Amino acid sequence: MFKRILQSVSVLLTLALVFSIVTCAPFSAHEASPEELAAAISVAAESGRICGDADGDGTVTVIDATTIQRHLVQIPTPSFNEKAADVDDNGLDITDATFIRRWLADITVPCKIGEFVKDNTLPTQEEYELPPMQ
Repeated sequence: MFKRILQSVSVLLTLALVFSIVTCAPFSAHEASPEELAAAISVAAESGRICGDADGDGTVTVIDATTIQRHLVQIPTPSFNEKAADVDDNGLDITDATFIRRWLADITVPCKIGEFVKDNTLPTQEEYELPPMQ
């Protein structure tokens, strides 16, 4: 009996996931105010990224997970940010989209989704130096 209930729940969750992929309805349990969104976008543009914000709109939604899926099957994805999409820092794969969906459902994930992440790559001295004046 328990196994049958578990199978039914699994089928329902799968249908809900497929429906969310097809409709691409922006949903997030972590909504930000317009001021927070503007601040996050300006900070991210300067020195890092918002972990999970694959489409670069400043917030993490189901559209980011869908954007990752589209990118993985080589469907054109304008303004795709691979660093932000790779939420677990082990290369871009379907697990990244899964972690975003789990995070949106308030299920614990081993990533910093939704948080600002500073880029660890610093410019070299040559990139900052101006060429000598002639």
